[in-house]
Amino acid sequence: MDKYKHRVSFRLEKRKDKNGNFPEEMPINADITFGGKRIWYYSGYRIAPAKWDEKAQKVKRNNFNSDDVSASDINQRLIKIASAVDDAFAQLELREEEATPATVREEVKKILDEERCTRLTVCQTYDILIDEREKEIITVR
Repeated sequence: MDKYKHRVSFRLEKRKDKNGNFPEEMPINADITFGGKRIWYYSGYRIAPAKWDEKAQKVKRNNFNSDDVSASDINQRLIKIASAVDDAFAQLELREEEATPATVREEVKKILDEERCTRLTVCQTYDILIDEREKEIITVR
């Protein structure tokens, strides 16, 4: 199987709101392209366009978003996403699976440990609580 050529770049999603205006902060998305296909992957952060370095594809130094997350934290997340994309393509190549937008997205989520969480029932939550308390009691003795 041939090695998949891919590219990751980060861009602000310049989507207007219902009134036709741009929001103060825009989502940062990873633009993953491979084999003529494109995937947009949300980074989990938003930033004002004035604080975004378009050329370097990262947040400018000494800036914070509206949630008080620093530029260095956001940029670290972007580096993790880029690394996860590289790892995802390596894993798909190793398993000799075809790279489709769905398989790449799922592999990236798995590497970043962002699988969808299922809600626990009350009984499951109590079981976890009881197990943790039992472990605490054993370690105290």
